[in-house]
Amino acid sequence: MSNTILSSDLEAVKRFLLKRGILSKSSMLKCEKTVSQIHRRVYSFAILEQSFRSKNPATHFLSEMKSDAFQILPICLMGYRKLAYLLLRGLIENSLSYIFYFHHEIEYMKLDLFAKQFMTITDLSNYVVRHPLLLEPLRQFDFITPLKAKYFQISRVVHAASIKNMQLLRGLSSIGYDHSLVEQVKDEMAEVTKLVIFMLCKFHWREFTLLQPRIRGLILLNLPADLKRRLFSIK
Repeated sequence: MSNTILSSDLEAVKRFLLKRGILSKSSMLKCEKTVSQIHRRVYSFAILEQSFRSKNPATHFLSEMKSDAFQILPICLMGYRKLAYLLLRGLIENSLSYIFYFHHEIEYMKLDLFAKQFMTITDLSNYVVRHPLLLEPLRQFDFITPLKAKYFQISRVVHAASIKNMQLLRGLSSIGYDHSLVEQVKDEMAEVTKLVIFMLCKFHWREFTLLQPRIRGLILLNLPADLKRRLFSIK
């Protein structure tokens, strides 16, 4: 059932990409498997947002995370490397922000009231490692260190921190489908997705265990076998 739902949505996405001219038929044949893998991860963020949605204002960050995920596939297929990496970074930042603001509604209100009111990635990750619901999971599997490291690694691309991270275009005609970029984004998203899913599922463990098996299954498709075992073995 889970695979049927996923396959049906993937076919709709592929039709959209072809109809909008984002991807040609020849390019689609070349990267169909990669598109499928990125789509599977995008779909998981939509499920997380739907599954953990509540009246808590921090839900805004789940919605923002879903929005970032939706945009990654077309953006990377069109060849916009920096924008794709900016959206990948947003997945990390919004997931950490969600956990922080979930119990800080006053701080959330300040985001609109004061222009300079924001939390750095270090502030957010430091809060998460001390969160009572995540102390035991972190003792047995440190997901924050690689997630934070991935944030700074992706930031080097966003800010072109070195020559190798620069995307030097000679003109508008240089912008277009780049198979190597799509493969890079697929790999980066795989790493980000598994860590974010693990963190949010442990944060909302009770809600996660109450989800219908087919919904849980769609989320778990994005975790490697060893991480699935850790997810269910750590209480």
